[in-house]
Amino acid sequence: MRILYLLQEFPFPPINGIRLKTFNVLTYMAKRHECYLLCFGSRKDLLEGIDWVDRLPNLKVLGVFPRATGLDWIGKVITNIVMGYPPSLARFRNKGFGKALTDVLEKYHFDVVHFDLLNVAQYRKLVSGIPTLLSANDSVSLRYWRSAESTRNVFARARLNFSARRIAQFETKMYPKFDAVHFVSQEDAADLLARTGNCNVVVIPICVEPEYLQYPIRCKKNGGFRIFTSGNFGNPGLLDMVIKFVSTSFAEIKKVLPSVELIIVGRNTSPYVKRFLSTCPGVSLLDWVEDYISVLASADIAVFLDNTGTGMKNRVLQALAMGKPVIGTRIAFNGIQIQEGVHAFVCEDPSNLSNLILELLKNEDKRFQVGTAARRLVKEKYSRDVIGQKWEALYLSLAKLSGGDDV
Repeated sequence: MRILYLLQEFPFPPINGIRLKTFNVLTYMAKRHECYLLCFGSRKDLLEGIDWVDRLPNLKVLGVFPRATGLDWIGKVITNIVMGYPPSLARFRNKGFGKALTDVLEKYHFDVVHFDLLNVAQYRKLVSGIPTLLSANDSVSLRYWRSAESTRNVFARARLNFSARRIAQFETKMYPKFDAVHFVSQEDAADLLARTGNCNVVVIPICVEPEYLQYPIRCKKNGGFRIFTSGNFGNPGLLDMVIKFVSTSFAEIKKVLPSVELIIVGRNTSPYVKRFLSTCPGVSLLDWVEDYISVLASADIAVFLDNTGTGMKNRVLQALAMGKPVIGTRIAFNGIQIQEGVHAFVCEDPSNLSNLILELLKNEDKRFQVGTAARRLVKEKYSRDVIGQKWEALYLSLAKLSGGDDV
């Protein structure tokens, strides 16, 4: 097959969830089929990704275009608001990208065009006569609604609610125009179907990189224990949950096991929160880590306290893949088919975790048993090869819609 990918981010380096999904899909597909990229991003990312592209001879980068910034972006946001479109589309309105897409479609024959995420769906009108797939990942409007509910700032809440309404209108209008719409979880797919009812919805989970499945599972017998958590602390709901955990459960654990540490990898952490966490004994906050796998590998237990958001969480899947006993909320485990007490533990109240964590830290065999089951689950259902086969089957089914015999 020959597939054209329209991406809102160049997938290398794979430093966030958006990039990770396309990085894994392309790494699998480009070993078997011709994959062409038109995407938004920076020259720096493209230069960093040269080695990755070179290792995949069937992967061809046709163009990388800058996102709108400054006054150009502000003008496009205003235009989008006036025209009734979501403000987020403004960064990805680019005449050069549209022209490049038109030229590429004239030059090559493609079996499928893959649009990645809502923001590039605005280019759907430029593609005709070729099967189209929109990989939405999650229900974006639902994510905005949930973020608005957990936001205390009145103006921020109003902005999120406004964007959620515009995005919901766009999803309802645009998504049925694609031959298939992809989501990573049943919850997100169900939300769209409840509003449109006439979309061809496909659910394929995200996958984990092979490196996370290769680390040996080690469990300390006593002393020097580490608890790990991570997330985007620009999300006030998640931040509140982590602060509550630090102030209650972790403080209680610290009284019983004075040497225990809490490692927090948190993006977008405010100076106020940094100052607060610096006063908490045993707590280390890392804004950014170059070697995330090694930091996660050093942990004995991983805790994920998401109470907002949609889709699947890469960091949760990665911790399960490394054989860590994982404790999380139901939202943290969204889209992952865990069995409570077998693969992981579900808890909605961060102030009620001390007994469970202490029990696990004192029971080496239990940690090993749960971690081994978690890794087995990920290997069987969420490895790159397993998920890659699902993507390949989806593309093949769509390619048949064009009537081509050479797929």
